[in-house]
Amino acid sequence: MDSQEPSVVPEEEVPLPVVQHFICYDQQTGRIMSQCSVAGDTLKFMQESGVPMIEAVADPAANYVKDGMVVPKLDNPTVAQGGALVGLPVPCQIQIGTKLYDCNEDRAELEFDAPGTYRVRVIAWPYLDKEFVFENPA
Repeated sequence: MDSQEPSVVPEEEVPLPVVQHFICYDQQTGRIMSQCSVAGDTLKFMQESGVPMIEAVADPAANYVKDGMVVPKLDNPTVAQGGALVGLPVPCQIQIGTKLYDCNEDRAELEFDAPGTYRVRVIAWPYLDKEFVFENPA
């Protein structure tokens, strides 16, 4: 009987695809629309699609694209002053609960229908969102 051990054929190493991280963005505003990690044919397809994109990783809540580069959003200059918001970016939206109000002035007086605690968010492009808490006493 032959006591030779079976020969082991090494598996051929398959190279892993090179994965790149991209941001797709709105070319007019710089708003980050989506992020993806792609390789090979998918990358070629995306490049041919004409969607503006750059190779980068970013947080859409904190960044946007300006002149083809990822940059931080601007600090929101709004401050609470009594029952008002002052220094609002123009234009902006003021969110109270789930309701949005368009605002085209740099100051907004706030009025609430009922007593309670209200979270108020100021949303303006390309600024960071800024949130305030207002107490409306009984």
